[in-house]
Amino acid sequence: MTDFYAWIVPESWMGLMNANDGVAPCYTLPLVSLPSAQNLPGAHVFIIVRGNKGDYLFARVVVNSVERCEDEVGNSLGHLLNIDVATSFRTFRSYADIQALDYKTNALVEFSIGLSSISNSIAAELDKQIKAKTQRLIKHFSEREYLRITPPINQCSALFADKVLLREIASRFCVSELWGSQRVQNPIAHLAIEYLKRHPNFVSNGGIDDVVKRLATVPLITPVSFLTANEPTDAHSNNAIPEVDLSLVPINPNEIKIRRFVARRKAIPIDEMLQKTEAAEKRHQEMLKDISSYLLKNGKKVFQSESIDMAIKCEAGLFVFELKSIACNNAFSQIAKGFFQVLYYSDALMQCGVPIFGKGLIVESNLTEEMADVFSRILGNIGISLYFYNSSHPWPDRITPNIELTSHKDQAIVYPRIRMEDYKEAATMGDSAERSGDGYDAAR
Repeated sequence: MTDFYAWIVPESWMGLMNANDGVAPCYTLPLVSLPSAQNLPGAHVFIIVRGNKGDYLFARVVVNSVERCEDEVGNSLGHLLNIDVATSFRTFRSYADIQALDYKTNALVEFSIGLSSISNSIAAELDKQIKAKTQRLIKHFSEREYLRITPPINQCSALFADKVLLREIASRFCVSELWGSQRVQNPIAHLAIEYLKRHPNFVSNGGIDDVVKRLATVPLITPVSFLTANEPTDAHSNNAIPEVDLSLVPINPNEIKIRRFVARRKAIPIDEMLQKTEAAEKRHQEMLKDISSYLLKNGKKVFQSESIDMAIKCEAGLFVFELKSIACNNAFSQIAKGFFQVLYYSDALMQCGVPIFGKGLIVESNLTEEMADVFSRILGNIGISLYFYNSSHPWPDRITPNIELTSHKDQAIVYPRIRMEDYKEAATMGDSAERSGDGYDAAR
């Protein structure tokens, strides 16, 4: 059974909720304890803004997964709700906007500030109000709307072009800014279809008609009765191939926090199948924040998804990376996992028509020179470049070999092959004895 929740936040929080023009890829619940965490993946959450003027329906989101955020010493900072943006939406931009009045509601006056479970009948009442206020107009979108749509990839396959556009538009617009048509009542899907008419080459393999047909049937809100009657099945119950999240979003280093996995939806990406400890995950997040910050400062476009650690957008395609923290005693298993992840994710992207410029594995390691030479040679034979990360070095020498960044926008990055002399410094990094019991025996 699908669970419904109301997350009621005070008006003073509106500034924190406005990180995106539309739906954010994640929201932080400032709750140290969250008993309902296991039930939240797959749940539909109504975000309600409460102020002196009453309650307003701010957004309706579907939760993909829940993680607990921690500081450097392990103290809880709250819980992170990762959102399925393609099936979520935000109703209005500002609490003071005239459009906000359309989403004022009295359905939750008996509920307190915070996260609360709500009944199907209340959820249906809120959905009915949203649908009643959704515009349907005989009107073209202006150039201003089209210019706000900037997908993370220039082309993609018909297999997932609709999801990419729905996610892109939902993250940049509020429903009150858009309108549907008589044929396509969902405003977000309507704009996606009109965008494809102007940019037919966005669909790389000529299946644009199929994409438009799917978009035309996507409802803004799936009826509660349908949700409760059609529950998803466990991805492992029928031996399904692990899915890869291909919905790449720009990395914001300021939003990268130390996370502890709590729960996610039944459709499980492949990386969940690879074991990891909390200490290794903490270090992984620190590496990702440091590396992505440097790349962004140097003008690169850096993305990630729930599966893909990091992808750099180049003129010739995507450069896909996996990040690992490893030690000598687990190097073979971790590098094997790492290069399989890179290959698996790259293959999923290529199957959908996304060009791959390169594949890389970045490791924080104290490998010996001999081990580094073997791993670099083996990975090079299958088209994967191996890089060493050392946080004690200044940039750009923090990654060996150095990342050669160009000043030209979107120009492909040239990553030289590792040379023997590059290993010498990496081989002396850290003390393997100190790390062997500190979480480095697990993935990442």
